[in-house]
Amino acid sequence: GRGLTPRQRRPGWGKIVAAEAADWHQAIFSASEADPDAGPTRSYLVWLEDGQPLPAEDGPFRLVTPTDKRGFRSLRQLTTFRVVDVRGSSRQLSD
Repeated sequence: GRGLTPRQRRPGWGKIVAAEAADWHQAIFSASEADPDAGPTRSYLVWLEDGQPLPAEDGPFRLVTPTDKRGFRSLRQLTTFRVVDVRGSSRQLSD
């Protein structure tokens, strides 16, 4: 409501979640996509399959986004997962 700043109304506004795999593939999400009320995006950080650690070709961590029609934002061998504030910035994600 009333009296709230845009940041208070939308705490993820101006931030992105950047994930990167061992093969340099990146997946980018707006931080507000993590809010279940924002829309249908669902992503999961996975480290077990059937109670066992993921096989080396998939793990040790995997990012799975089953709500994407194609698997572009699902990553195997996840190496980096970070939240980046992009308000007023033209920074590149890769260092």
